[in-house]
Amino acid sequence: MSGLQVCLELCERELHLLVYISESKRGKLVNLNQVKFDSRSIPGGWLEQGQVQSEMLTELLNEIRQAHKIPVNTPIRLAIPLVNGFIREYPLPWIDPKFREAAIQYLAKEETPIPQDNQVIGYALTEENKKLNRMRVTLGATRRSVLESMLQTLRGAGFKPITVEFSVTAMGNALNLQPQERYLYFSETKGGIQILLYHGILPEMTRFFPVSSGSDPQEWIDEIARIFRLINTETPIHRIFTSGQRSVLFFAQSLMDAKLPGLNQLTEISSLEQLVETWPWRKSLPQSILPCLPCLGLVLGRGQKGKTQNINLLSEYLLKKRESHQKWIVAGLILSILLSSLGLWVQGKNQQKVLQAEVDDLKTNVETQQAQQQSQTYLVNEWKEAKGSSRGITTSLISLRDLVGDGISFEHLEYKESVLTLQGTALKAGQFEQFLMDLQDQDWRQVHLHEYRQEAPSVINFTVTAVR
Repeated sequence: MSGLQVCLELCERELHLLVYISESKRGKLVNLNQVKFDSRSIPGGWLEQGQVQSEMLTELLNEIRQAHKIPVNTPIRLAIPLVNGFIREYPLPWIDPKFREAAIQYLAKEETPIPQDNQVIGYALTEENKKLNRMRVTLGATRRSVLESMLQTLRGAGFKPITVEFSVTAMGNALNLQPQERYLYFSETKGGIQILLYHGILPEMTRFFPVSSGSDPQEWIDEIARIFRLINTETPIHRIFTSGQRSVLFFAQSLMDAKLPGLNQLTEISSLEQLVETWPWRKSLPQSILPCLPCLGLVLGRGQKGKTQNINLLSEYLLKKRESHQKWIVAGLILSILLSSLGLWVQGKNQQKVLQAEVDDLKTNVETQQAQQQSQTYLVNEWKEAKGSSRGITTSLISLRDLVGDGISFEHLEYKESVLTLQGTALKAGQFEQFLMDLQDQDWRQVHLHEYRQEAPSVINFTVTAVR
């Protein structure tokens, strides 16, 4: 599609708009002209307790449409957050196209946490091989009540949505993430760092780690290591890329240096700017590329050969009435049988790996607890022994004052692990010798003189240890 293009991304508290004139050849985007990008904050967010704040959002959308002189009923592509949504890839046996749509509806019913009567689904067929009896389906779903209210609000503001996709997958398309490869993305957000693990354009893991001055990255490196063990790490991480800030680079480098499984082959970290610098239209885009990537991902990759990863929640079949109950049940039974015969073995192997990792963790925890218990038992025994003699030790330490005459002074006195250490000065050698004999009379054993140094004719420095 050439001509005026409008892409809109609704974030939780922001709105991003990208307007440009596209130039395509043979269905492939070759250039962008007259690019305009706008970002507006949405105070309080546009979604509250599952309800779209239509009045406030309509006013903001009207304002931004008029500011950029966008005609009424202009087609737009929309990206929405994954909040209250669902997306996952499934390896399936090959299913006849006659039953495929109903079978995927059955799969959505079984897999998604959204009630079926409030469910809108979309899917992308990323692999299909009838001879090998396999296919890969990326399934996405969102709440029908939220989507319909959102569409009504957009139409009321003069926009005509033609596609609706998730922002995370749109961004994956913009970065040209390949279906069978894994990527780690680090970005700086308010109060911390967000880490996304992509498998193709699909987010397998999303984690937020609060960061403050002096934060130790080892804490969340351990958390990520555990997550890596719970997912299939046979496919290594192909690349780590970041939003470019210094703090983000530090944490990304710390993770790469940890040499976790799947990361030990990586030797460099890329920034978003490095990933997009080869785009022929890079100079036409805003200097800060990150906010407009999901909008670009809504159109990049369309029309190219091969299976697309784009999941359009407004596909035609989603707007049709549901298939008859009988056909739906038949498709479900077919899918269940095929999955039982061909898919459960793979699932079982993956579960076995997960369980083995958990067993290893449990074994380590048990060994650690046993060591801690032994240490605690030792400390308890030591405490009982010390408790029995603590009164005598305290009395003896206090009585040291009576042994010290005017000619002896202590600069350092320490009692630790049954050893008394005294450092000080004496003015008379005879008086100091009497002090050592008095220590022995008070039941201090192994009285040793470690230092005896005469600094001046009348000043002696000494260090003495004794055991009780």
